[in-house]
Amino acid sequence: MLYFTTKKDSILYSVFETLKTLECNTFMFKITPKEIHIQSTDIVKICIIDIKIEKAYFEKYEVKQTIILQLDIDFINKVCKLFNKKNDTIFRYEDNYLFIESINSNIDKRFRINTIDSKNYNIININKLVIDNTFRIETKEFLNICNDLNVFDDDVTFTITNKNMCFSAHNECGDIQYYISNVTNDYKINISYKLKFIVKNKLIQLFDSMHLKLDNEKPLFLNLQKDNINIDYLIAPNYICD
Repeated sequence: MLYFTTKKDSILYSVFETLKTLECNTFMFKITPKEIHIQSTDIVKICIIDIKIEKAYFEKYEVKQTIILQLDIDFINKVCKLFNKKNDTIFRYEDNYLFIESINSNIDKRFRINTIDSKNYNIININKLVIDNTFRIETKEFLNICNDLNVFDDDVTFTITNKNMCFSAHNECGDIQYYISNVTNDYKINISYKLKFIVKNKLIQLFDSMHLKLDNEKPLFLNLQKDNINIDYLIAPNYICD
């Protein structure tokens, strides 16, 4: 048996909600003696989200072996919503079942989830993607701009020059541009992405800042880090801009 316990405000709840919002069907749930590793893609393979939560993040962590499970996001999200983030929770794996149980609650909630130990799960090594340009951006500023642009269009174009960074969107009635002056690059970067994969990722707002990796003809790469948590998030580009 292995198990770990989470606080009532654990980021795990937000992770499961975000996977559902991003239209992921299943996710890889890897539990090792050092960390929890979650990875998933949306149904059309536009985005990849990779989350690692170190053992130090959890209240208790008793894991002596590594298991890799593939779980249905819709079902586990429904289960976790029933906890309403009001109670500490224990995740326990035993006899090919994943148990999720409430701790110190007036009502003892227990859920048993059928699992398959997916030792042959093909984990995507996102670190193989090399992008040399890294920009530090405040997440609140980034999300405010993206949400504003999403009112006008489904796409955002990032243009970075030696003067500034431009966020732009277009529709049949006109266009809109937001500029920030503290992000520049030696050569011009100009590329577009689907806005919904940014604004629907509710994990971004839990962090004060992020590292944004951008280059022409490459996926957008967001890195978020704090408190023993590392999140890497990739979004495929729409098309190559002129």
